[in-house]
Amino acid sequence: MIPLLVNPSLLVIMGLTVGLLWIAIRQHRPHLALIAAGFMLFSVGVAAQILRYPAELRLNAVVSAVFYSTGASAFALGVVRRSSAKGGGPALLGLTALIIAGIAWYAYVDRNLISRVYVLNFGLALIFLYAAWRIRHNMRGSFADRLLFWAVLCTGLHFFPRTLYTLGSISREMTPDEFGSTAFWQLSLYVMGVLSAIMGVATIIVTGLDVVASIRDERDTDPLTGVYNRRALDRILKKVRSLDMPVSILVCDIDHFKRVNDTYGHHGGDIVLQHFVRQLTALLRPRTFLARLGGEEFVIVMPGISLPEAVREAERIRASHLVMGDETPVPGITVRCSIGVALLRPGEDPWQAVRRADDMLYQAKQNGRNCVVSERPVRNSGSSQVSEPA
Repeated sequence: MIPLLVNPSLLVIMGLTVGLLWIAIRQHRPHLALIAAGFMLFSVGVAAQILRYPAELRLNAVVSAVFYSTGASAFALGVVRRSSAKGGGPALLGLTALIIAGIAWYAYVDRNLISRVYVLNFGLALIFLYAAWRIRHNMRGSFADRLLFWAVLCTGLHFFPRTLYTLGSISREMTPDEFGSTAFWQLSLYVMGVLSAIMGVATIIVTGLDVVASIRDERDTDPLTGVYNRRALDRILKKVRSLDMPVSILVCDIDHFKRVNDTYGHHGGDIVLQHFVRQLTALLRPRTFLARLGGEEFVIVMPGISLPEAVREAERIRASHLVMGDETPVPGITVRCSIGVALLRPGEDPWQAVRRADDMLYQAKQNGRNCVVSERPVRNSGSSQVSEPA
């Protein structure tokens, strides 16, 4: 009996470990509570079958199915929540209800052990596969995202070959002792132990990576506007330097921002900055990076965007004047900006391109503000030239 309790014990250990992680960082990781509950509930289902409690065979089948299915669903919902995917609860609740209803039917109405095996194992497979489908965007995410996706997907898929491979060892009706000696049950226990360890370790690794990523994001994020700060900008510029594509740099500055601070105080200026960044973020193309260089000055890094395209994008941003609403401390103010545009040259330090864009911004200010100034494309060699304001 003691060796058989290894699996539920392992599940409990994993559940307690994840639960302790949730307690330690619960403000940022509420999904860990669901995952921990999933491990614990599933362990109760395994223990109910092994210890044969309740002793009545049909009731035992239903009770263990309740804990199996609710445990799997809690784990799956935690995985979905970790990936910031909304919903999922009603579908998982429906799958759980179908599993329990199917087990009850084949336990009390049409007494058929093989059908119960199909319902439980394929039902659990659908729960995990549903979670994998809901987080399928993780395939293009970080290492932690991909690790979690493949762990959940493989767990869901394994139910089909394992069940079909060993189903021949089961007959329509068997005593608990006979069932316990089947290849199906023996392999199920072995695979369950391995998968419990894998899923537990994967969850711990992913949580650790999430915490590290969260710390890095906090370090690299401007606390007022929520965009990248100068530290993150330096990291981004180093990455784009090696890209085999054009990279345009925009330096954007809010016009007459000092007047806002002088008239409405720094709180009013902060509100303007936050609203300006929200509008700017909505206007930017995907895979474009926005960073606050300091004060009211922002840098936009546009990989894969040529200089003429960048000028058009800059003009679109400039033309979208932000009017502050009556609910703000600065009602009725129209926020305008000036923009300088430069193209990163092959082999150069990206900060040089930022400085050239800043020079173009200075020219835009000299030209009367609320305009876009770009360097001219460099054909051979020589310094960049200033174009007429757009």
